[in-house]
Amino acid sequence: MAKNKALTPRVFDEARYIIDFLNVPASKYPDKAAYIYSTGKEYITVTFRQLQKLCYTLSNGIKKLGLDKAHIAVIGDKCVEWIATYLAVVNIGAVIVPIDKDTDKEQLNSFLEFADCKAVIYTDRFSEHFNQTADSMPFMTHFIRINRDITTDKLVENADFKDDRFINLENALFPLAANEKLECEFDVEKMSTILFTSGTTGTSKAVMLSQKSICSCVNQSLKFVDINYDDVLLSILPLHHTYEMAAGILGAMMAGSTICLNNRITALLSDLKYYRPTIMAVVPLVVNTIYNRIVDTAEKQGKTKLLAIAKKISAGLMKMGIDARQKLFSSVLEAFGGRLETLVCGGAALSPDLVRNFDVFGITVQQGYGITECSPVIGILPFDHIVPESCAKPLPGVQVFIDKEKADDEYGEICVKGDNVMLGYYKNPEATAQVINDRKWFATGDLGYMDKDGFLYITGRKKNTIVLKNGKNITPEEIEEYLAKIPLVTDSMVTLREDDNGDEKITAIIYPNYTRAEEDGFGEPAALKKYFLENISKLNKTLVSYKHIRNIEIRKNPFPKTSTQKIQRHKVTKEEE
Repeated sequence: MAKNKALTPRVFDEARYIIDFLNVPASKYPDKAAYIYSTGKEYITVTFRQLQKLCYTLSNGIKKLGLDKAHIAVIGDKCVEWIATYLAVVNIGAVIVPIDKDTDKEQLNSFLEFADCKAVIYTDRFSEHFNQTADSMPFMTHFIRINRDITTDKLVENADFKDDRFINLENALFPLAANEKLECEFDVEKMSTILFTSGTTGTSKAVMLSQKSICSCVNQSLKFVDINYDDVLLSILPLHHTYEMAAGILGAMMAGSTICLNNRITALLSDLKYYRPTIMAVVPLVVNTIYNRIVDTAEKQGKTKLLAIAKKISAGLMKMGIDARQKLFSSVLEAFGGRLETLVCGGAALSPDLVRNFDVFGITVQQGYGITECSPVIGILPFDHIVPESCAKPLPGVQVFIDKEKADDEYGEICVKGDNVMLGYYKNPEATAQVINDRKWFATGDLGYMDKDGFLYITGRKKNTIVLKNGKNITPEEIEEYLAKIPLVTDSMVTLREDDNGDEKITAIIYPNYTRAEEDGFGEPAALKKYFLENISKLNKTLVSYKHIRNIEIRKNPFPKTSTQKIQRHKVTKEEE
């Protein structure tokens, strides 16, 4: 596939410590903007030099609080202080515990206790919670509030804290601490991070990662991604997620790129127009949202035919070696800032058609594949060799083995070995032994295969596999990918449901695009159901009989999802009529 940048691999310094992802660009580009964010009233710029000073000051402050050996949690809204906390904690060899800000409040306290946290650094949205529940957490020695209102960038007045364990972050930033030398000699192979998995199947484990595993993952990923000093990255995913920390934060910093912080997904389109990013780390939902925006805008402006003609002209010119996509689709690209060149997409399967559709506009979609237990990247499609059907090519140094039940099976479980693999699950050796064997191979739980050129393909999730009474196996993700191509489908999930007679039927649970359905004349429930039945009937004709969808359910409400927009299958129950 064509690429609109020179196909020259980037060469970067390799990080040994996580703090190197800051120290290297701070030494090379001290006065360059590392981060830009909005307070709602103005835009604030933080240079690499300023961020480095904040991190080192905070590191020394944490040490003076006696927390240099501690497990320290961080939770809250996306802000520079959150990132500085992460870097500062690992910088002194302590253990950082990033927690999803949408975690259930009761579960949050359980996570803190389970991870043996002595302190938590949090944004103001959690002030009331910790004030109310501090008595139930005697194991905590410090509650440290990030006392900046991220909507105004102003310091918040001291609150009436519960007890003397509570302090504001500024109290941890001892005035002269930044001038003191920091010793960073510690074992990079020991645990530095505890991450709670998203729990799409109802269970959440605590993954232990080392600085070596994270650095290895990001160092190798940078060899496959076309990013450099000139790039502007818009960070839209949650900071607690390893994928965002690796791809959207650490990797971009090492490249010397400027990172712009998106605090609300509802502000995505306005942020795209203002920051004018060249690259983003995204999940499939965002890719779909952007593409649907392009198509819907063309329809509303009566330019659908014009867009189709432009695509044909572009394809013809590309065959002659002429890349006119920037000019032909300038109005399309302008809606997203006009400079967007690359979308690095991970977290779930992505339709190959979307990869091709974006390439037509001059935007490269690089699929990546990974899992939290692998720090999290296992592989990425190299920017100069995009294979739309593939999810990734393994990173240098990462070995992949397909464990098939039978030698002639088309696919098997994807197993991985490399420096990126986790140390294990915290306080859970039994669960660790179930996924990492004595030869250090990690079983991902994903099903797939590799082609002769070493490209990896995902067919489904082992735990999601539907086993029929006749012994046939179905990966629901395969059918869900087909359903996603039906225009009025926003999200879908394929599962087995029993009918009134107790017979199991393959059922498609669909959450429609109700706005578009109304516009297209399918606003009434009966009309919408008929529309889906007709489209699924057409789909069934393309599938082998045992994969046929025998029943549909239309959801009134969105699917329950994780913070990275994966459907939490265990929470999907049948809605009342």
